[in-house]
Amino acid sequence: MKVNIPLRKYSSIYDKYAEYKYKHDTLEAYEERSSDIIDRIVNVIDNVWQKILDFTVNRNLKNTVKIEPGDSWNADTTLAMIIHPLLVKLKDTKAGYPSFDDEEIWELPVQVQMMSDSAKWDWIMDEMIWAFGVALTGYTVPADANYMEYRTRFERGFQLFGKYYTGLWS
Repeated sequence: MKVNIPLRKYSSIYDKYAEYKYKHDTLEAYEERSSDIIDRIVNVIDNVWQKILDFTVNRNLKNTVKIEPGDSWNADTTLAMIIHPLLVKLKDTKAGYPSFDDEEIWELPVQVQMMSDSAKWDWIMDEMIWAFGVALTGYTVPADANYMEYRTRFERGFQLFGKYYTGLWS
């Protein structure tokens, strides 16, 4: 399998301007000053520059995925080879976490329910990482492990991956 995902160029003119202008402001001061005419002008310039980037630099960027015949024989393991290191990297670089509904919280183990949302997300990430790590070993259960507990845990990791798939961002 070969995957090529080129990085799209983004304009950051407004971001840099806002960082400079508002770096010492409180939220209230920012909201009061954010309607400033200069903010609007810089935002328009940023949008125009992004259109230019999209038309020139980003125009020919194409994602390519080449699937070899053997990649589909054990598609779960092939995907685990991609997903596992990606989840590990995502956990290391996390910038936030998804929101949790009250109904979702009751589905988690009791000790996890009492954690902060950030800690809950770390636990969820750990479960997903562990499950895909197990998939990389060919679902081999250690001799000293309880098979049903082991199986329940890696199935939970896969279910959490599906449930929070749209929350996998940084």
